[in-house]
Amino acid sequence: RPSNETGGTTMSSKKKFVALVSGGKDSVFAICEAEKYGHELVVCATLAPASEREQDSWMYQSAGHGAVSCVAECLGVPLVRRTTRGVARSTALVYAKTEGDEVEDLRSLLAEVKAAYPTVDAACCGAVWSNYQRTRVEDVCEGLGLVSLSYLWMRPQRPLLEEICLHVDAILVKTASMGLREAHLGARLRDLKPLFRSLHDQFGFHECGEGGEYETLVLDSTRFRHKRVVLDEVRPVFDDNGDDCGVLDIIKCHTEPKGDVVRFFCDDNEEEQENDGVILEDDVRVDSDVEEDDSDDREDDVESSDGKTSSSEATTALGRRRSSRRKPVEAERVRLPRWPFDLRFVEAALVSSGAGRVRASALACVRCEGTSVEAALDEALSAVPSVLKARCFFAHLYVSDVGEFAAANRAYARHFCSSSDPRRRRRSTGVSLFPPSRVCVGLASKRNCVAVDLDFVDAESRRSGLHVKSISNWAPVCIGPYCQANVLSKALVFCAGQIALDPPTMALAAEDRLDLCFEHSDAILRACESRLENALCATVYVVDVEAIDDCEWLAANPSAVRVVLQVPALPKGARTEVEVVAATDDAAGLVRRRQVAFDASPRRVTTTTTTTPPQGGDDGDGDDEEPL
Repeated sequence: RPSNETGGTTMSSKKKFVALVSGGKDSVFAICEAEKYGHELVVCATLAPASEREQDSWMYQSAGHGAVSCVAECLGVPLVRRTTRGVARSTALVYAKTEGDEVEDLRSLLAEVKAAYPTVDAACCGAVWSNYQRTRVEDVCEGLGLVSLSYLWMRPQRPLLEEICLHVDAILVKTASMGLREAHLGARLRDLKPLFRSLHDQFGFHECGEGGEYETLVLDSTRFRHKRVVLDEVRPVFDDNGDDCGVLDIIKCHTEPKGDVVRFFCDDNEEEQENDGVILEDDVRVDSDVEEDDSDDREDDVESSDGKTSSSEATTALGRRRSSRRKPVEAERVRLPRWPFDLRFVEAALVSSGAGRVRASALACVRCEGTSVEAALDEALSAVPSVLKARCFFAHLYVSDVGEFAAANRAYARHFCSSSDPRRRRRSTGVSLFPPSRVCVGLASKRNCVAVDLDFVDAESRRSGLHVKSISNWAPVCIGPYCQANVLSKALVFCAGQIALDPPTMALAAEDRLDLCFEHSDAILRACESRLENALCATVYVVDVEAIDDCEWLAANPSAVRVVLQVPALPKGARTEVEVVAATDDAAGLVRRRQVAFDASPRRVTTTTTTTPPQGGDDGDGDDEEPL
């Protein structure tokens, strides 16, 4: 399928989607976010446990599954339900199709949805921080020709929870964390925000429950137009080992009309506004052995008189639980630009960390007249040994005619398949080999040609990748066979080229700002345990040199930029594109300690040391420093 760089993508079109719902806050709020961007909800789908009891799963929430049909009724769409019988057999980060795995139940469920609702072309899920869940949903969607929508992906948890509580009225139906007691089961999510903040600040508690701390059931939402969920009979069930881990079994529930008076949820310090929204009801009552005065005890556990959680109380509860403007830069015109430094600098900056060595190679192919771009690139890449393709971590793709991007991408895709493709798995270990990161730009040439420049790692180098194929607010999606980033030896992050796309719509942003390209790069780096402040090199491609004049990041970090290249065209008609190479946070600390400094000339590194030179050593004039 075409990538977002080809110009022929349909990612920005409106989708008809199936929502993967568990009844929890994330899946319902994800629907709100998808509809905000113009996508249309057609049907809901859910996987139910084989028994009435909660099922232990790495993928799915089963707590509160008895009310999912009511949630779908409130959403106003049909529900497709399937029983899950698989277990987590393939637990690697990148999923490999495995018989009997619970992911195959999801594949069967969505295949059933597609057969019954052929207009559905996307699937929406509420994954926030779980790479495990995201990669498996993406694998299933890719196999069925569906676009994955994950608008909650990588959102900061505290502000996300605040926004969720403005749109959903949810209760806790499972507690499985230190700091959550029996009395919290069935409590309103919005009432527990102060407790969650306190637990996070003291112990790293995930405020959105991304560590499995709790699970929720939505009783009402701004998306529920006419009805809400009412629980008639529930039963709290706790572990036999005596701790407070518990599940609220939904025995009987129904839906009822909202009535005429509706209002939005509000924070405690805000006045309520009349508008289309939901009615807030009293807390759901559960039949349990908890005495009536337990509610007072719960309030004491959440906050002390000064508004803060008592340290002694929290420790006791936790102990019972388990576990200025920049002037325009004159552009440098090059035919086939290379990295503006020698990758051997890793040996200087990181050799003491045992990170491993990196080697770089290159392949350039130019089309002959009379041969199509696709055929020429396909022939050239066919000459590259498969073992080298498996070690390729970055590819620069140059096309003289921007209209040929789609054709060049088709050829490229045949040789660098997706990370989920079985062809990209090591035969010895079965571990997936991530495709390279990529930059795609126009090439200044008087004749029609295409060129590709490949960078490889040696066989001993450790490499990982970040390949997000879901549309989200986080960063532009990768649909084609390339990664947002490749990480070498847990030390260097090579980001794919970023243009000023609007991530949730995958359309070129109204303001084609260079700063937006850097924002995308920073989001990708942070997902790889790095950040833009760790940038070792930034290559800026511009159609008009004036585009860099208003870039705030360049003005604040002029030394981080090594190359500015003027090119005739960029994908999607963009004016700017950025590729960044950065150190991971751990490696950046090592570099800072060794005070490694790169000079302006390519393939040269100068290293200074904080130790006192021996007698007869460096006299401080720099003459004794040698390039590596």
